[in-house]
Amino acid sequence: MMENRRTKKYSRDGEHATIVVEAEESYLSDAQDFQVKLATNRALIEAAANFDELKDLVSRFRRGSFRHDFEGELNEVSAKLDSDELIMSGHQVMQAWERELMNRMVRLMLEEQRVLPGETAGLNVLEVGFGMGISATEIMRHSPASYTVLEPNPDVIESWDKWKDGRENVRLIQGYWQDVISDLGEFDAIFYDPYVYFDEGREYEPMIEFFPVAAQHLKPGGSLVYFTCEIDSVGRPHQRELFKYFRRFSSEVVEGLVPPEGCQYWWSDRMAIVSALK
Repeated sequence: MMENRRTKKYSRDGEHATIVVEAEESYLSDAQDFQVKLATNRALIEAAANFDELKDLVSRFRRGSFRHDFEGELNEVSAKLDSDELIMSGHQVMQAWERELMNRMVRLMLEEQRVLPGETAGLNVLEVGFGMGISATEIMRHSPASYTVLEPNPDVIESWDKWKDGRENVRLIQGYWQDVISDLGEFDAIFYDPYVYFDEGREYEPMIEFFPVAAQHLKPGGSLVYFTCEIDSVGRPHQRELFKYFRRFSSEVVEGLVPPEGCQYWWSDRMAIVSALK
């Protein structure tokens, strides 16, 4: 019987880059040769197209600043907060340019719950991370039945204490979501936007840790939105993780973003946003 040997090298030429894969002899050994070729070429075509697109995406980047390692714990470091930005341990955690992005994320979340503009939501909403209160303010504009936020930082909680005045059916639970969420019930919608430090091009991966938790605490048909760190689409690895815990998701691209020169965490004029449904 002829031994099943695989091509050792697969390549695909794009307009601006050539993708080369060095494969072992046992590469995809359970499949037939023609199936291996088709599946590998599909992956290479996608990879080459992604690299080609980078030329256009990166050409529109605003000049940024390098972000050093975070020192301390979020529940211990002092936070500097004003109308322009939230700073912790020298890190820009949130800035005012995100306002339109956050508002669009909230609206997408509510649209999935069939709440039309101007309507009263009547939903039980959980938010992870209060930040500058941008998304919280937009959520409250739609009159949720209840609004709960999880926040570990004392200085941010002090700003929450001022924000909550005159608002009903709101509560804050102090602590990291990993420590406190198990005591909570189910919600109609979850807005997930804690501070995440990750600088290797895999910034959305910490959100993946939250996917099964969100699915556990969402009612059937409930929706999750989060800061995706995706520029103009939702990458295939990202989609695979979503489909492990959610039956479908909707997405759109928010354009016209203007992060300031020197921003540490975002430089593009756009971001893809996602609402995942349980």
